[in-house]
Amino acid sequence: MSKYSRETVSQDFRGRADVEVRGKKLVEVVADARIVLDETKDSKDEPLRKQARMLKRILGEQTSVDLEGNVKERKYKDRPQNQLVSPVDPDARHGAKSDKKRFTGYKANITETVESRFITGIKAMPGNRPDGEITESLVQEQKRVGLEPPRLIGDTAYGHGAHPHYSCIAVRARKAQ
Repeated sequence: MSKYSRETVSQDFRGRADVEVRGKKLVEVVADARIVLDETKDSKDEPLRKQARMLKRILGEQTSVDLEGNVKERKYKDRPQNQLVSPVDPDARHGAKSDKKRFTGYKANITETVESRFITGIKAMPGNRPDGEITESLVQEQKRVGLEPPRLIGDTAYGHGAHPHYSCIAVRARKAQ
């Protein structure tokens, strides 16, 4: 069996819940990762250097070393809020729609006319960003294409945050005269 087979690293493998087994595997993986980082530190290959930077970031965000030099997995609350969640898609983030509905990926912000349901804009953002953070830029984007939203309708999360003077989103737009 390979050192990094599905059975030894999968979230579902038997023993994953065993803290001692998981801790030993973490120490092993981190030691191997440090070897990779050491072997690639002088590389001139930019794609390899980019991957090494990502690996270093993952190690820093997911693990810590105590005073005795022991590697430990960071508790979720001790990890950075904007942590890397996928080396395949480095812009994706963990998000939540409620206390029980969590996801990894993006939020899609869609603006449309109310009468015809014509989509006037689509903007994606990382899943961990607050909905209201993007409200003003969505409205400005509508104005740039000649749509004046006299009123905003939608989820109240869009009215909170940096620009609470906008109540919601799903733009009711009309063509500017």
